[in-house]
Amino acid sequence: MRETVDVDGVALGPSTDYLQLVREQLKDGSIWPDDAGPEEGLWRAIHASSGTGVHERLLKAILSMLTDPDVAVRTRAIATTHNYAGEFGPLTFISLLRDHPQLYVGVKPEGVSESYMPDLAWGLIQTVTASPQTTPEALALLRKAAADPVNGFRVLGGLAAKDPTWVIEHAQALVSDQPVRARIVLPNLTTAQRREQFIHALSGGPATFRRELIGVIGDEVANSDERQRLTALLT
Repeated sequence: MRETVDVDGVALGPSTDYLQLVREQLKDGSIWPDDAGPEEGLWRAIHASSGTGVHERLLKAILSMLTDPDVAVRTRAIATTHNYAGEFGPLTFISLLRDHPQLYVGVKPEGVSESYMPDLAWGLIQTVTASPQTTPEALALLRKAAADPVNGFRVLGGLAAKDPTWVIEHAQALVSDQPVRARIVLPNLTTAQRREQFIHALSGGPATFRRELIGVIGDEVANSDERQRLTALLT
């Protein structure tokens, strides 16, 4: 395994202080400047070091930054991990939320829009959603998050893909007559049978909701025969 990498003129190797380097990058983007933000420069370094020991050391350093006392550093560390959720595993983020809630719950992000991350806890929850791995602990967290009336929509797509039976069983409560939520769920249900079960579960909603849901079906379901079957459930 290669142990040294040059990223935009910055040499990384066994003697590099990765904690200091990653912290400086997350704090102000001074190591790899990028107009889109410090995370972009760090993503570039992670990508360039793929398959090397440098890659592993960068990810380990980012993980350490998730408990950094500086909120801006912590915020950007969370944003960075989202793209590499599978390499950490969901239990990493669940444990942080459980063991250090004061670092995340109700803590507003710095340097990242609240529309993306309303607080740091939701940033971690969304990273759990992004992980390709599924565990009972992850599903329990996502089910609880999905019930949130304000931010639950943030996990609906991932939860529908990971736990479609539960989402269908709780479709009315999760969608709550909001077509935008149905639009998130529908394309993440991977079989026609599940999509039909989902639409059937919503077929008792108000007429205005059903009309909007027909529009969602038209946008999200490619097969014309399936679109007709699903539309018929709502008319």
